[in-house]
Amino acid sequence: MNGANNRKDGITTYPFNIFVGGWEKVTPIVEEFLFKGDTVIGSNVWIGQNETIIPGIKIGDGAIISANSTVVKVLNHPKQG
Repeated sequence: MNGANNRKDGITTYPFNIFVGGWEKVTPIVEEFLFKGDTVIGSNVWIGQNETIIPGIKIGDGAIISANSTVVKVLNHPKQG
């Protein structure tokens, strides 16, 4: 990374605050993030490509999630109720 030529007018997800100080005002404190609970994925679950699974979700055994889906609530296999 040192000595690389990259654009400075765009955005980045690189944590530049590890190199210099002064980022305390804009870098969130880890404790401020809400804990959403554990994400639990059951047995024999099929998860398609490009999934987004929200933190704290429970996906039951045998669930099938299609590609490009966003899982925002608990998923149970029909036999589980």
